[in-house]
Amino acid sequence: MRILALRGRNLASLAGEFEIDFEAAPLAGTGLFAITGPTGAGKSTLLDALCLALYDRLPRLEQASKTEVGGETERLAGTDVRLILRHGTATGFAEVDFQGHDGRRYRARWEVRRARNRVAERLQPQAMSLTDLADNSQLGHTKTEVLKEIRDRVGLDFDQFRRSVLLAQNEFDAFLRARPAERAELLELMTGTAIYGALSMAAFERGRREKAILDALDDELRRVNVLDDEARAVIEANSAAAEAERLALEAEIEHLTAEVQWHRTARTLVEQVTAAEAGIAEAKTALADAEPERVRLAEIRRALTARPQVAEAERLTADAARLEAEETTAHQEAKAHHTACTQAQEARDTARLAADQADAAFKAAGPLLDRAAELDTRISEGRTRLEQARIAQTEAETEGTRTTALRAEAEQTHTASLDKIARLEHWLEANQARKPLVEQLDRWLDAIAAHGTAAAQARDAAQSDRQAAATLDAIAAETGQIDAADATQRTQLAKLDEEIAALDSTLATLDPAALEQQREILDGQEAALARLLDTAAQAAAITARAAEIAARRTAATARRDQADQERMAVETRQGIVAASLTEAKAALTLAEAAEGEQALVLRQTLVVDEPCPVCGSRQHPLEAIASALTGLLASHRQRVAQIEAERDDLLRRAGEAAASRRAAVEALTQAERDETALARDRATVTARWSTDAAACPLPLPADPFAVTDLAPLETARQQTQAERGSIGERLRTYRQAELDRRTRSETRDRLRRDVEQRATIRAGLAARHATATAERSRASAEAGRARADQARLAASLAQPLAVLPDAERRLDGDPADLIAACRKLAETWGKTTQTLEEERGHERRLAAQADSARSAEDNARHNATRAAERTREEQAGLDLLAAERATLFEGRATAEIRDGFEAARKAAVARHQAAQESWAAADRDRAIALERVRALGVSRSQTAEALATALAAREAKLAEIGLDLAAIRAAMELGEAWAESEERRQAALLQAVASAEAVWGERQRLRREHEATGQPERSAEALDLLLPERAAARDALRERLSGLRQRLADDDRNRDAAQGTRERIASQRQSFDLWKGIADLIGAADGKKFRLFAQGLTLDRLLGLANAHLAELTPRYLLQRAPGGDLDLQVIDRDMADEIRGVANLSGGERFLVSLALALGLASMTGRRTLAESLFIDEGFGALDAASLDLALSALESLHASGRKVGVISHVQPMIDRIGIQVRVTKQGGGRSLIETRSN
Repeated sequence: MRILALRGRNLASLAGEFEIDFEAAPLAGTGLFAITGPTGAGKSTLLDALCLALYDRLPRLEQASKTEVGGETERLAGTDVRLILRHGTATGFAEVDFQGHDGRRYRARWEVRRARNRVAERLQPQAMSLTDLADNSQLGHTKTEVLKEIRDRVGLDFDQFRRSVLLAQNEFDAFLRARPAERAELLELMTGTAIYGALSMAAFERGRREKAILDALDDELRRVNVLDDEARAVIEANSAAAEAERLALEAEIEHLTAEVQWHRTARTLVEQVTAAEAGIAEAKTALADAEPERVRLAEIRRALTARPQVAEAERLTADAARLEAEETTAHQEAKAHHTACTQAQEARDTARLAADQADAAFKAAGPLLDRAAELDTRISEGRTRLEQARIAQTEAETEGTRTTALRAEAEQTHTASLDKIARLEHWLEANQARKPLVEQLDRWLDAIAAHGTAAAQARDAAQSDRQAAATLDAIAAETGQIDAADATQRTQLAKLDEEIAALDSTLATLDPAALEQQREILDGQEAALARLLDTAAQAAAITARAAEIAARRTAATARRDQADQERMAVETRQGIVAASLTEAKAALTLAEAAEGEQALVLRQTLVVDEPCPVCGSRQHPLEAIASALTGLLASHRQRVAQIEAERDDLLRRAGEAAASRRAAVEALTQAERDETALARDRATVTARWSTDAAACPLPLPADPFAVTDLAPLETARQQTQAERGSIGERLRTYRQAELDRRTRSETRDRLRRDVEQRATIRAGLAARHATATAERSRASAEAGRARADQARLAASLAQPLAVLPDAERRLDGDPADLIAACRKLAETWGKTTQTLEEERGHERRLAAQADSARSAEDNARHNATRAAERTREEQAGLDLLAAERATLFEGRATAEIRDGFEAARKAAVARHQAAQESWAAADRDRAIALERVRALGVSRSQTAEALATALAAREAKLAEIGLDLAAIRAAMELGEAWAESEERRQAALLQAVASAEAVWGERQRLRREHEATGQPERSAEALDLLLPERAAARDALRERLSGLRQRLADDDRNRDAAQGTRERIASQRQSFDLWKGIADLIGAADGKKFRLFAQGLTLDRLLGLANAHLAELTPRYLLQRAPGGDLDLQVIDRDMADEIRGVANLSGGERFLVSLALALGLASMTGRRTLAESLFIDEGFGALDAASLDLALSALESLHASGRKVGVISHVQPMIDRIGIQVRVTKQGGGRSLIETRSN
């Protein structure tokens, strides 16, 4: 990377534009040049411009306070780079041409401006751009993008740029002056070794985290609760037994649920049959209640047949009345239209006469209107000229007022300038005592800085002494802590040895293999006893089931026999009822024939005292015969109904008997199947009992159905469980003791390692104690030397600083404050002198401006007088024209008069035309009214004839149907819709009766079919009590079974979790061992271990590069690391038999040469990836003698051979004299400086 040119404008003291072209003569052919000028001229501002253009940052602001600065109108942070804009200017920029590490040429530009480019406005955000000079293309759009593009092409960030291209002021010997801790920070900042501290802390943290994970996994494994095999086997056996019992209960509950459902269905069907019977009765009642409506419906239907005749008569009656009324109205309207037509004709004649008169008046006024229009035109032109004259007069008067004010203001400003010149001259005369300090300001500022350096060195030495003392105290405290920890842990080790010995004794008394064998035997016995108890319970259940099946068989046999008896009785009775029904129906048929229509016709043909054609009798008691026949027919019908009812009841009983027999047979079949299954269960139980009884130590009967007392079996199982629990407790005691011994052994090993590590730490503390003691001695000697230098410099500064208030106290304080006060005093002196010169020139300009203002005032007054005369002349001419115009039409406007005549003429014509149209319309209306009177008379005659015909037809229809007119009208009010609705309602009632009878028949069929399936043995009330009892037992069993299964599932899950945790512990232990090794090697909580190692390597490489440069500057000295500290430095003096000296013991010149060598070495290290071909050193070189100065310059010139161009910023005259090519920054007064390049 190489700097090609530097440009700028209005940056601090560099007013206006400037340019330094490093490719133009004489800078192009030199490897070393100087940037010279007095203090405050702006030398460092050139480097500021370089940094602004490339990085938008200033080296001098990196450590500045962010406190706001500025006036009331604008405040900026102290670190704001825009503060470099020169006071009193609106725009500024910095521009750099450079060659990037890619070989291409670029131009970077930084610029800032105030709003609207006005000095009084606020500063706007700075802007940046980057241009590729080969094709003039812009790189990046926003400032962030431009900064990234610049960094990529330069190859250095800002910190690297400051270390490899720009060695800024006051940072030249920072590395040499730093304490070891600060030097480590500088190495991190300058060479990017901070990553090693981060790696060290990361390794330590990772090792700690891996150990925490391993400990957490161990705790997790200890918390997992796993059942032993014996307890798991018992739970599995109990679970299997509970499952079998649950299945039996489920089957029984299913059977009981079916019986309950049968009873519920039967009750529902009975209720449905009853509801259907009630529905039939309700439908028949509704049908009987609707009989009057059916009669009314027939009458309405008959009346509606006369509706056309009645409606036609009523319509014609209404039409006749309406036509008569309309004819009367038409006669009245015809008379009114005749009167209106006569009036319209008279109005038309009057309007025609008025139109003729208006036209004649308009023609007579023509000549006067023309003269009035001519005068109006001339008056308008005169008013325009008058207005222009008045405007000119007003402008002339305004200009006169303005020039008068300007003249007064110019005279006042000139007077103020004379007063200001007098004040400035008085101030300079009163402050002549400050002139010597101002003229030798650089000398005294260097002395103040040197005094501050000596004071800082004294404070640093005192601080080092205090730190060394604190280190010694900390070492003593840490040693005491180590001793206390050793004593505590040795006591813990002794206690652990005793506990381990006791646990060894406990383990020796227990034999886990024998205990496991005994527990397995007891597990078998307990399982056998549990199965025997279960088998005995199943045998008791089978016995109870057998009794229940026998009871059902007996009950089913009785129901079957009873059904057979009922069937035989019903069949016998059915034969008798069938014969009776045949006889009754025959008698009913004869009675109905005697009462029939044919018999009635024959009886009506009988003649008194004549023989009957059927029986021949001459006596015919017709009334008695009719009465007798009616009673006889009712009797036969009642008898037939009774016999049919009995027949239906017998059919029902026969069906019920058949259904009952089928149910009884099915119950017997089911009982036989249950007895077969029960026999199989009995055989299974007996076989299982025999097998388990052989493994049981108790004497038991061979038949499990003979066992009546289960207490001995239960007692034996409890004893086995108690003995098994005792063995399990002893096994747990053994395992716990084994675990405790392993844990204590691990703890003892860890404590022993801790004691060994503290021994190593104690040795390191002793070494640190020796180093801290030596540091205290060195700090005391350095503090003495610094205090002596401080006293010498204070004596030399006493006289020149006497002009400042409280100078002695301020000298002992912050030197920057005193330097700022001196600079402020010098700046005030310079500004006052510059202001005086500027004000004298300003006064001369103000005097000329006052003379010009007086001349302008006289011209303005003359112009105002002429404008007033012209205004008066225009006003007089306008008054004459207005007087003549007032005699015509009383001065009214010509257009108004002309429009009035025209409007009157047009209005008269319009009124005549309107009257003509009104007369024509009235005549048309009169003819139309007469025609309407004639037409209405004809229509009324025709309607009267039709009405007579319709009334005759209506009367004929009423006579035909036998109803009066009121009945017809009532039926018409109800209408056809009512009749149709009533017909639908009557049909719905009939359908409802049929539907109710069909529903009753269907429900009867369903009830008979359900009863045919067979009624359960248990009643509904018994089932309501039994089913909840069985369901509760099943739910309890389910809950117990769920608990057993949950315990087994938990144990499975715990076993899997324990196995998974063991595998994770093994994997985590491998990871922990790996990271523990890395942490032991490089890890530290503060990152110090690996960081110091890396910084040591970096320092060794830096010293190698610095010694190469130092050998060229002065072969006498050699830099090396001090053995007493990690990053301490020492110097070998070869001229003094390789005497080792501390860097604090070097003189000013020696310190400068060593610092220069270190700075050049750091620049080489920082720019190792991108060779920086330009180097700027902002340092005065004032501490070197002539020989050392020559050596330093030779070393800098030698850098040209490596491809670098070196620029040195200095105001030291011997330095300037030795460098042939110079960029001079010369003060011009008023805070301005001029830049020029010279060749000596």
